[in-house]
Amino acid sequence: TGHVSIQTGSGGLGKSYPIKQWDVVAQTLRSEGYRVVYIGGPSDPQPCGELDNFVGKLSLRESMGVIASSALHLAGDTGTGHIAAAYGTPGVSIFGPMPSSVYRPFSPKTVVLERGGRPENITTDEVIEAALNQLRRFS
Repeated sequence: TGHVSIQTGSGGLGKSYPIKQWDVVAQTLRSEGYRVVYIGGPSDPQPCGELDNFVGKLSLRESMGVIASSALHLAGDTGTGHIAAAYGTPGVSIFGPMPSSVYRPFSPKTVVLERGGRPENITTDEVIEAALNQLRRFS
């Protein structure tokens, strides 16, 4: 089974899924037997665990390699979701204030979750369910 990559941050205000919620998602996916790899830029949130944490440590090209080799990519409304779509990597994108009908990654392998214009309104259970469904569907 390939790894699951999680992009911890998003470029704009109100677009990021809270890091504590990502950590719950990651912990659950690890308990299901998946390797979880965190990626992000130098100013993106740091996960609480240091295991496979590459936030702020990879170039864009290296991050793209992580995404391309992922079994699944999880992200907020940010560019790495589009990179995953371009590579054909299955994804789950969590949207906030921006209209997903315009800005979502356009791929038949991407699921978008959104509720009330706030990423934190999406429960970790919903993200985990979407992630596991994607992993089953595309593995």
